[in-house]
Amino acid sequence: RRGMALRRRFVGSTFMVEAGAVENARLTVLFFHQTASSSDQFEKVIRICSVALPHVRWVALDTPGFGQSCPEFSGQPSIDAWARQLWSAADVTTAAVLVGHHTGALTAARLAVIFKNKVAGIVLHGPPLLRPEQVDLIRSAEAFQDIPLAPDGSHLGTMWTRISGKAEHLPLDLIQREVELSFRAGTHYGRGFRAVANGSERFRLDLQEIQTPALVTAGGQDSLRSTVEPAAEELASGGNAFCRVALLPEDASAFANDTHPDDVAHLIQEFIQFHVLEEP
Repeated sequence: RRGMALRRRFVGSTFMVEAGAVENARLTVLFFHQTASSSDQFEKVIRICSVALPHVRWVALDTPGFGQSCPEFSGQPSIDAWARQLWSAADVTTAAVLVGHHTGALTAARLAVIFKNKVAGIVLHGPPLLRPEQVDLIRSAEAFQDIPLAPDGSHLGTMWTRISGKAEHLPLDLIQREVELSFRAGTHYGRGFRAVANGSERFRLDLQEIQTPALVTAGGQDSLRSTVEPAAEELASGGNAFCRVALLPEDASAFANDTHPDDVAHLIQEFIQFHVLEEP
């Protein structure tokens, strides 16, 4: 496997995977995953990025209640609560670039507003800028609800079908991982999607407040491909002086971090190198 060795650790109840600089980092890049995945989805990308930019600290975090991170609160979680807990756990001591994928894009945008003096750039990968009817669908549709455990194990097949139906020709080990992560999340599976629905309007407002350099992207087969240009327009409407759109390959889906890691890493590296660090 390419790239530098990964470092795995807990800070309190929050799990994270790191690569790159340990001390004297020039920049910290934080990755926030989609529901109901985990930092696993970024491992290939941060390995590649840490080779190209070893003086940067690369950190992928598990959202509270997902992956190996434990929730520190009961009831319905919120994007704001997630964002603050993850920022605190990451212990950012440099300027930061935030990379948010699907649900993680809401987390990244919230942090870019809360900690605007610390954030030097943001990458929104498949930003869930949802229309009202899409918000209603997330709140009501079966595809976004928990799957009860069944004595005959049929819940596994139901989730397998749900995950595999998100993109064509997904590797079997990837589907298996996402099925396991979905059930590991327990009731946070459905809560995670509802947090996206509940945070939808706040996300739109956050985009209008972000003034840091921004990159918006998605693959052609991503279910949120249609939100890329509208998200960029929201950023521009707030006066963002540098917002660009750069698309991933047409066959890239919501699992592009796993299936197209070189393409994702290249976009992130180029954005950081030329628009954040401003290296020649």
